[in-house]
Amino acid sequence: MDSNELRTILLQAFSEEAPELLEKCESALMDLERAEATNARHFIDALKRSLHSLKGSASAIGRHDLRDVCHAMEERLLVIMDSGCATEDLDALHHGLQYLRSGCASPAEVGDGTKVVALLSCDSVPDNDIPDEAVVVEEAAVVEHAAAESITEKEKNNVFSETIRVSIPKIDNLQSCIGELVAVRLQQEDSLGKLSEVRDTITNLAQHWRHISQDIREIRSLLPPVVAARMDTRMSTYSSAMKTAQRALFYLSNQMASQTGQVSLLSDAMDNGIRAIRMMPLGPFLESFRSVARDAARLLGKNVVLDCEDKGIEVDRLVLEHIREPLLHLVRNCVSHGIETPERRRAVAKLETGQVQLRAELSGEFVAITVMDDGAGFDRARIYQKARESGLVRSEEELTNEKMVEVVTRSGFSTAKGTDTVSGRGIGMDVVATMIYELGGSIELQTMDGIGASITLRVPSSLATTQGLVLQVGTQRFGVVLDTVERIVRFRLDALATVEGKPVLYLDEQPIAITSLATVLGLPMFEPRNMRIAYPIVILRLGSMRLAVIVDDIPGEIPMIVKPLGQPFEAVTIYAGGAILADGSVLPVVESRQVIHLVAQHAALRLQDVQAPEHEEVHAISQESSNSVRSILVVDDSITTRTLERNILEAAGYRVFVATDGMEATDLLRAEDSISLLVTDMEMPRMNGLELCRYVRTGRHARLPIIMVTSIGSDAEKQQGLQAGADAYIVKGNFQQDHFLSTVRRFVQA
Repeated sequence: MDSNELRTILLQAFSEEAPELLEKCESALMDLERAEATNARHFIDALKRSLHSLKGSASAIGRHDLRDVCHAMEERLLVIMDSGCATEDLDALHHGLQYLRSGCASPAEVGDGTKVVALLSCDSVPDNDIPDEAVVVEEAAVVEHAAAESITEKEKNNVFSETIRVSIPKIDNLQSCIGELVAVRLQQEDSLGKLSEVRDTITNLAQHWRHISQDIREIRSLLPPVVAARMDTRMSTYSSAMKTAQRALFYLSNQMASQTGQVSLLSDAMDNGIRAIRMMPLGPFLESFRSVARDAARLLGKNVVLDCEDKGIEVDRLVLEHIREPLLHLVRNCVSHGIETPERRRAVAKLETGQVQLRAELSGEFVAITVMDDGAGFDRARIYQKARESGLVRSEEELTNEKMVEVVTRSGFSTAKGTDTVSGRGIGMDVVATMIYELGGSIELQTMDGIGASITLRVPSSLATTQGLVLQVGTQRFGVVLDTVERIVRFRLDALATVEGKPVLYLDEQPIAITSLATVLGLPMFEPRNMRIAYPIVILRLGSMRLAVIVDDIPGEIPMIVKPLGQPFEAVTIYAGGAILADGSVLPVVESRQVIHLVAQHAALRLQDVQAPEHEEVHAISQESSNSVRSILVVDDSITTRTLERNILEAAGYRVFVATDGMEATDLLRAEDSISLLVTDMEMPRMNGLELCRYVRTGRHARLPIIMVTSIGSDAEKQQGLQAGADAYIVKGNFQQDHFLSTVRRFVQA
């Protein structure tokens, strides 16, 4: 192994170890800051141990600046042990820890730590040599990332840890494999059900055969002896074969049921095991915000202490990464806007030191993290005034806590007169809400004037698997994540109310905007809406926003592992991905958040005419009849793309043939004369889209319209496709369902 390989290995090991040591250093320093003099020695020793380990690791990778800062901090701790801990000592140690955070974040880049070493070594240094405190808050995110990647210490006296370090991509790959295994298990369970049906059919046939045998025996005496003997032999042989096949089928069915059960138990155990590996303790993650509150308070001249209560809860690593920035913003807001200055707190008979608390509660599959403070609370009157000026609330409307969440999380809404070094940076409350809603979570707010406020983020504890609801529109089925479904109701459309000229559904005395899934997805309705029919309606919820969505049927609830559609379909944001069903088909999963936002932003997507006029109904029926005789051939080697296009076309009433490459498409074209349109990809094995186009243009289907749908979007490639015989060219990255269908209709009707 050469020196470069060795250094790479050492840097990797340092990157894995340093965050854990930094988290221990920070925790010990924060405890030291709050400890009584009699208990300080314990925290000093803990801090020294972590610094000593970090110093050795830094020396191994040649980071002498980190080594020197660690050593200077150790020396400062020795002074503290002799003379006591003063404020300037804590400040110096925090500056040293800040430098270690930033340095460990880029272990390969050697820095200059001489100023920090001087600050730690001397009682006083020139002001221009003191590191800029404004950097403190900016660099707080580094330690949060370190804490999120850390693992808990089992026993302080253990030399060897009972853990191994595994890279995150490896765990994600295993999780993906588990998802595929679950899909195979579902298919196996479906096959077992079909096998059971075959077994029951054989049992019924055997029963019928016994009746037939009895009837034959009754007429046996009427047959010649030779014929009767031959029939007896055949009946005996057939009966024996029937019993043998029946026994074999029963054995195979029972064996497959046993194996399916074992696969189910094994896949569940593996899924739970991988999910457990992905879970990380919430405690160290929450503890990392103590320094955030402390640094922000010092910049603003306030005294703030942050306490954490995690109750031993573990949360998915991906969830922690997703909520890090929202929590960072909320903690800074507590210090900046919530906690008063020491002078103001004294004036209202409060302790000079403000309290910020992070509390976690586990409720089913969700964890609720509450950020609370004992400050002044939200200025309800000021928020109400600003909301009225912005048109967010009506003059007669009360500003409830639920409405306040909706107001303060609106993009651009703020009551602040200016910004400071803490609250005027980072993300706003609108982005906090967006990031929480993306997880399928919710936000709750409580506030009392002069007493304090609390904001609760309710997020799933794991993102590995989820339950989904299957929705049907005509003959097409879609999925939706169950966490975003508030409830399901059945409602007659003639019972809808009207607000500002738009139909709404009243639930819990609150009006809810209503639309149909067919309208949102640009699909034709299975049938015109009838005012007197009670349709199934799904109530979607995103924070305080609700939307009623009409569908034709709700077949049921299923476990779903949602997989992305891939880079070519990143622009199709209305779909969260696809879920593999038991029969191997792909169920498009609708992104509820996008549906709610689309309907909120585009009034045209609201439910308009719930019952078509008579002449329009006739037109719709004739159009559907016209589409039903049209056949379209979809050619693509990607099962996801192939399934998506087939589902869209079938939902629009077309008959669809599919092929995985050009060679298979040519076989279908030779066998089928009814194909009216060819939709093909460009890059495929055996015969690509360009070769397929040339084949079609030189054969008996020379006048067949061809639409090329591909991820290649360069002008040269487009020109090449058109020259090969394509009539239209659609780039997958710009794929829009309504544009795709309109292009199809243009060529089919021509």
